[in-house]
Amino acid sequence: EQFMNRPFPKNDSDCTKKELVELHGRTNSLTDEELDFAIRAEKNHFKEWSRFCMERGLIVHEYFFKEMEANTDGLLYFLKIHYNRPRPFQLGLHLNIPVEPTANHGANSAAYPSGHAFDAKLISLVLTRKYPSFAQDFEEFADRIANSRLDLGVHYPSDNAFGQDLAKWVLS
Repeated sequence: EQFMNRPFPKNDSDCTKKELVELHGRTNSLTDEELDFAIRAEKNHFKEWSRFCMERGLIVHEYFFKEMEANTDGLLYFLKIHYNRPRPFQLGLHLNIPVEPTANHGANSAAYPSGHAFDAKLISLVLTRKYPSFAQDFEEFADRIANSRLDLGVHYPSDNAFGQDLAKWVLS
């Protein structure tokens, strides 16, 4: 109930227009490395998390992340359906602020809240409880995953913020 009354900025609001302008700029100024990471995270962000952990000597298998997702997707998709926010590339066309996704993407649900931002924040928080000495690394990587969705032009910054807040609440 706490998250049923937190609407996204109105489609014609100054906030949404600013977000679209930001996304237009982001999608048109990506480095090859940023685009490569965003595409890899799009395909399988859990694999990226496993790789990230392994680079730090931590063995955390993809199935651990997939199990977390299986336990939270119902809530996430309930909220996506409830709010039904159009993706930036959909609304951008209507408002004449084009945001073209920088790669093929699997974003076939509503934008709000961001599932990748939600998953990344939740993973970061859970891993921090188990491995507190890596807290800063986890937080930065979660932000990188969330921001990759902005880089692809498939989420607004406010989608990420809501996803991250939702993850904090779920863990609490």
